[in-house]
Amino acid sequence: IFFSPVSISAALTMLSLGTCHSTQTQIINSLGFNLTDTPVAEIQQGFRHLICSLNFPKKELELQVGNTLFIGKQMKPLAQFLDDVKSLYETEVFSTDFSNVSAAQKEINSHVEKQTKGKVVGLI
Repeated sequence: IFFSPVSISAALTMLSLGTCHSTQTQIINSLGFNLTDTPVAEIQQGFRHLICSLNFPKKELELQVGNTLFIGKQMKPLAQFLDDVKSLYETEVFSTDFSNVSAAQKEINSHVEKQTKGKVVGLI
């Protein structure tokens, strides 16, 4: 298991979809982008293209890049955010009860194990 700069950048850029104004600017700037030169929409589309390119099946190598959001049940994200993370980042979003720590841990570990075809077991 490794966390690449691409994975971390994609996750932060994806999360910036749920922010606005100065918070979004701070996230985007911290990743080295300049919003004067490149609009947010273009950055988001660039990451969409990158993720699709990396996940495109190849004979000699299997590489799967992905993110999943586990959001506390009490949180109600905007529908636009949920649509954007799904369409731009191919991300699933699960409403999770974090007050039940063992159930949340089991849910996350089960999802990770399934997504990694059993290669990552007991992440949390």
